Amino acid sequence: DRAGLTLFALRGVGHRFAGGVQALSGVSLEVARGEFLCLLGASGCGKSTLLRIIAGLLAPGEGQVEWPGGRPA
Repeated sequence: DRAGLTLFALRGVGHRFAGGVQALSGVSLEVARGEFLCLLGASGCGKSTLLRIIAGLLAPGEGQVEWPGGRPA
């Protein structure tokens, strides 16, 4: 049971840029405190877009980012 341990969770996150490029679609994951996360993928597959969404610098076009304990300062 991860209750109380979740740092953040992504629920069906997607993003489409104004030019029509679908950068992300249906991304769901949960990261607990103390876990190590690595994003791997080819150039242009959405890694930086996902990190910008997690950081709050870019709003997801679909889905949501949850911070159960509140977003860190």
